[in-house]
Amino acid sequence: MSHRTTASKTRADALAKAAALQAKLKYIESEAKVKAELERLKIRQELEMAEAQVVAMGKIEREQFNVLDEFPDESTKFTEDYVSAHANPDTLLPNLPNSEYELRGVGGSGKLEMKSSVSVPEGLEILKPSIPYPGWKCALDSLLGNKAVPPSERIYYLKKYLTGTPKEALEGYFLVPSDDSYKEARKLLEERYGNPIVVIDAFRKRLEAWPKIQSNDGLALRKYADFLGQCETAMQMVAGGLNTLNDTWENRKLITMLPNWLVTRWSRLLADWEAKGKGFPPFSQFRQFVVKEADIACNPITSFQALKGFQSDDTKGKRVKGAQGARNFATEVSEVSKPGKAKGRCVLCQGDHKLDYCKQFLSKTLKDRKAYAKDNYLCYGCLRRGHHARFCRNRIVCKKCEKNHPTSFHGDFKSRSETKNMQSGDKSHSVSTKSASVQTQSPEIHSGLNHMSGSSKARMSSLILPVYVSHKDNPSNEILIYALLDTQSDTTFVTDKVCETLGLDGVKTQLRLSTMTAQNQIIDSSRVNGLEVRGHNSSLKLPLPIAFTRYAIPVNASHIPSPDTAQNWPHLQGIAKELMPVSQLEVGLLIGYNCPRALIPRKVIPPSRDGPYAQLTDLGWGIVGMISSDQIEISDYDPIGISHFIVTYEVPTPSPFVNHSDEVHVCF
Repeated sequence: MSHRTTASKTRADALAKAAALQAKLKYIESEAKVKAELERLKIRQELEMAEAQVVAMGKIEREQFNVLDEFPDESTKFTEDYVSAHANPDTLLPNLPNSEYELRGVGGSGKLEMKSSVSVPEGLEILKPSIPYPGWKCALDSLLGNKAVPPSERIYYLKKYLTGTPKEALEGYFLVPSDDSYKEARKLLEERYGNPIVVIDAFRKRLEAWPKIQSNDGLALRKYADFLGQCETAMQMVAGGLNTLNDTWENRKLITMLPNWLVTRWSRLLADWEAKGKGFPPFSQFRQFVVKEADIACNPITSFQALKGFQSDDTKGKRVKGAQGARNFATEVSEVSKPGKAKGRCVLCQGDHKLDYCKQFLSKTLKDRKAYAKDNYLCYGCLRRGHHARFCRNRIVCKKCEKNHPTSFHGDFKSRSETKNMQSGDKSHSVSTKSASVQTQSPEIHSGLNHMSGSSKARMSSLILPVYVSHKDNPSNEILIYALLDTQSDTTFVTDKVCETLGLDGVKTQLRLSTMTAQNQIIDSSRVNGLEVRGHNSSLKLPLPIAFTRYAIPVNASHIPSPDTAQNWPHLQGIAKELMPVSQLEVGLLIGYNCPRALIPRKVIPPSRDGPYAQLTDLGWGIVGMISSDQIEISDYDPIGISHFIVTYEVPTPSPFVNHSDEVHVCF
């Protein structure tokens, strides 16, 4: 009996020990996983801190392709993800003792807090001639102070927010990363741009360059009133600097910016003021008058902008008829008055935004979005009522692929390989018929274009030349881009990206644009003056006339002439060495015939019979014509085989109060 009891007890002890070992094994495995995860996150933290230091030290330049414009944002995003994941490290270790890991969590949080405190300052504009230096200075001091940036690194942040002449003046200080260099650089900026005379001169130049305010543009009037308030503040800060604004002659200059009806109203107030024996009113009285009129013009109930909301959907959806199917797309534009820019109203949630940005709409699946648009009779191209997608002239540009369809419909189109297979599967039908069939599947592709039937498509070449573009105020800052020489356009266009790279700010305006496919389209733009251009292998600079900005200048990359193109034709082989190999440059300029010097043919090499010809201009050699008759794929961006065509971007509905007597009609 005693022997059996001892054996049972021994067995029970063995079972208990086995159970304890199994529990310990689970604990060890769990602890190993958590330790491995913490080690991985620690390494990731060190990696992110190293990346932030690389950005702060400025090891990589930011000039080419805007690569580092996105890098700091990505680094900040990774840091935020890391911080959010480690806001409470104890949640990762629910079943383990806290003594060891609490110390690690505290240490990690301290490091993370220090890293977030030295993140790159955001929200500050780059110092330009159009930005007042005192305001820029206060913003920079506030950002660097709030971010607790180490003194030795401030010089790099200062460099980030400078461009043009100010940046060139401080290049020597950027070579020595120290607090003394930063102080000396700020001292030089203060001497050159913080001088009261310089500040006052900047205010004067901005006043003199202020554009004429149109009759129904209340927002522009308010902007003018705000700037007059800045001038009044500057008068008090700098003794005697802007006191000349109290003069009658200076007041005469100021009222030339006002609409005619407002000039008459000011004249009546002036007459009442003088009738009371008070003499001519001071500048402060004029500013109060403009502020009051701006408040009236921007009244949320009775202003012109507010009354736009009473337009019917039929008026908003009315399209402009235009000729279709031509192979020449001549362009003519005229500057028009800028009606107040009104936000669209969402048809789904009735919010002050467009349907393409509606969170409620984007929460639906792609199939449900298409079904909603169909059930509510919305155009697949602009998400508005009143017309079909095939007739849409205000297509939305997708922010993901930059094609002509709403961003909310991105992904709902045939792949390029499927389109190519469909083309090769039936070579007997006409191109226009195929365009119509594709429209059923892909609303973002333009259809209904009339051109010749056939199964083959000839490759073409056009005058798309590599050029260096710069501004006359900073001729050393040049960028290499492609320029399209267009003899059928009366205007010169430049892309927003080129202006941003050159540090240029144009004057906001609107254009009425007419092409062979549409007439009198109202588009937003900016007016830029002082651009210069030269050929990629030439030192001769040509001044460009006033250029207007556009988001993009669409061309077909296969139409850019190259040395290989010239080598394929015996009569053009002599100029092959004059052509630059095709590269991934932006097409940033469209030069119209308002700059005839850039279009003058200096030499022409004609073909013996059929084939392309070569033309030499002051910007270099180009090849024009058919360069191959091989069948190629029809591009979504170039459906009728021409190099240049106008893409219609979505613009706000024109105000009913705008005078349309100056509409432009193009006849061919």
